Amino acid sequence: MRLIPKIGATNNRKKRRMPATCRQSKMTVVGAGALGVAMAGAGAWQLSADGWIDARMDSLSNSIIEISADAGLRVDDIILSGRQNADAAEILAALDIERGAPILGMDMEATRIRLESIGWIRSAEIARRLRARQYSIRAPTIPWTPRCSTSSSNPRHRSPARRRAAAARPTAGAAA
Repeated sequence: MRLIPKIGATNNRKKRRMPATCRQSKMTVVGAGALGVAMAGAGAWQLSADGWIDARMDSLSNSIIEISADAGLRVDDIILSGRQNADAAEILAALDIERGAPILGMDMEATRIRLESIGWIRSAEIARRLRARQYSIRAPTIPWTPRCSTSSSNPRHRSPARRRAAAARPTAGAAA
């Protein structure tokens, strides 16, 4: 029976050093993995810089919109509320959507901005209503309310449409 342990031997295997061949093979695997990740990142960056990824994403979103339209997700109704002084035809032209168009293909933020650019509309909210077999676009608007009816040259007394038109006109000093 041996009571004295061997020199350099331990009972804990974690404290022992790995053989050199095992360390080399692990370093080779880690290096190859890092090289693979770097190459994949460089390839993705190149495809993104060329616009290939953006084109594929646009194609995918258009396909999804077409599939949803084929499945029946089309505009059935356009509901306007809150318009008092604004013309309905002008609002519908700003909405730029018709019955039967794909309901998911509408850019909500751009439509809201177009609606708010109409003279008598102070703010607008665009919402899709996806109910059982009834798909509609809801566009409640908050109109500008005239404070006074005057033909003053003071810009504060003009309607928002006239203020925008006056701001867009070139001034006499700018023409010189």
